[in-house]
Amino acid sequence: MHKRGEFIKILISALISQSGSHFLTIALSAMVFSQTGSAVKASLIFVLTYLPSVFVSSPLGGWIDRTISKRFLAANEVLAIAISILCGACVYYEFPIGALCAAVAIRSLLLFTSRTAMTKWVKVISPQHLAASRIKLFFLSFFLSTVAAGVLASLFLGKVSIWSIIAIDAATYSVGLIVISLLQKLEVDSPASVGSQANGLFATVSEILSEPMLKASFIAVCFSQSIFQGAYSILVSYLPMRHFGIGLSGTGIFQIAASVGIIGGFLVNWRFPNFLKGRSGGLPLRLLTCTIVGIFGLLFTLQAGLRVGVSSFFVLNLAYECIWLFHSSEFFANSPVQNAARYQFTLSSVASFLMASCTLGYAALIDQIGAKSGVALTLSIGLLAWLAISRPSFARKQAAVGVRA
Repeated sequence: MHKRGEFIKILISALISQSGSHFLTIALSAMVFSQTGSAVKASLIFVLTYLPSVFVSSPLGGWIDRTISKRFLAANEVLAIAISILCGACVYYEFPIGALCAAVAIRSLLLFTSRTAMTKWVKVISPQHLAASRIKLFFLSFFLSTVAAGVLASLFLGKVSIWSIIAIDAATYSVGLIVISLLQKLEVDSPASVGSQANGLFATVSEILSEPMLKASFIAVCFSQSIFQGAYSILVSYLPMRHFGIGLSGTGIFQIAASVGIIGGFLVNWRFPNFLKGRSGGLPLRLLTCTIVGIFGLLFTLQAGLRVGVSSFFVLNLAYECIWLFHSSEFFANSPVQNAARYQFTLSSVASFLMASCTLGYAALIDQIGAKSGVALTLSIGLLAWLAISRPSFARKQAAVGVRA
């Protein structure tokens, strides 16, 4: 397999460093919720973990295309450790929530930069016939890191100080740094590897939407992530601490349920790689089915029984991952290698911006009108927007089929 050893190093580094990173994100959100009792303030941790990238997405992605190297990856990890320590200081010394939000926003840019750079690395070292399977395995490393984060949360949240959590995060980054140091130099000097001058966000989105092979996947990733992961971001703390009343460590239980569901979605995609690939011009029935399953999973998380809630949280994340992973891997495989980082960063940032908006919507409406009504209303708005954006392209497909007939 082409540069298999290098690919394995990337997987190991991503798995280890992201485990600590996601654990810290969960911990910060749960601690803010525990201290303030506000779903909106707790949601800000997840919102600012994803939102800031949209403002620098295309220029930063283009820069990564041109400057990626081992030193680049290592420097980014070191900076991430420093910002994690700053986040810990904000919590420990009870700085205003704005200070913590600023630190989380900076940390967000470093996390996106690291993930995008590793994605670019995978693209450069992978031949076309291995691209889709390798990116699925790369995403699997992230899914497994969320399982590890859930286990860490169930073991340590509510039992150790914020500094112990920061120490765990820093230790995982340090191990990731060691693995990065073992990578071979990446050759990015050829025209096929060096990205073009960075365009703005809207110009890049227009480029993507003009490519039929990329457009459908772009829309599916953006809206599935916003609706379903947006719900996860607030409910992973809200459900155990407010709805079911099982305490701070209960966050770990729901995180593990989510992670197992995500891994289940990976296994479906891996075993049936064309599961969501519909007929050209036809109604995407399997995509619709997965979406409906995800909707029911989301609504049933708010039922009275804890077992039903945890099981439904699993179903929600299983359905979401079936949609997200298939379309993310299709987008990656069909993206041009010379602009891989720019396109990937743009996809991630737009999806994250929409997810952050949905997360705030869920949180604000939960605080104002209650969990069931708030979730139902935000979900309805998100689904209507998804339908409105997707319908024109489907209508054009149907018209084209009619003309050919």
